Amino acid sequence: MCAARAGAKVTAVDINPDAVRCTKANAERNKLIVTTSTSDVFSSIAPGRFDVIAWNPPFLQGEPDSFAGAAFFGGKDLDVIRRFIREARSYLEVYGAIYTILSSDVAIGRIEQLFGNEGFAVSRVHEARWRFGELMVILCAR
Repeated sequence: MCAARAGAKVTAVDINPDAVRCTKANAERNKLIVTTSTSDVFSSIAPGRFDVIAWNPPFLQGEPDSFAGAAFFGGKDLDVIRRFIREARSYLEVYGAIYTILSSDVAIGRIEQLFGNEGFAVSRVHEARWRFGELMVILCAR
């Protein structure tokens, strides 16, 4: 919503149709233009290039048993993150950036390495503790 409010052309996707409905309703309520789609990573995204891709992946290891679980569990070996990193380059502008929001509950260094293995330069651009002590980290991959 912040990006749309600032004038960006926004495409918002989620595997959970309820999350997509909420996003669409919030955009309409705020009189913002946001294209929404139910998609498993890039599976329903039309070919095109984005300047910025921001996402908060399911970073816990394990298989989800529901759409709600898919927000947290991304496969037994970070499968969703691995697939995203492999596919992202074909959706990203040459000078674009990917911002990944992660919890310190996951091996962040491992995810940095996964990006590096696909030719991305990655850096930690922000770290902050949430109210309950969890450290959140934002990575930028270019």
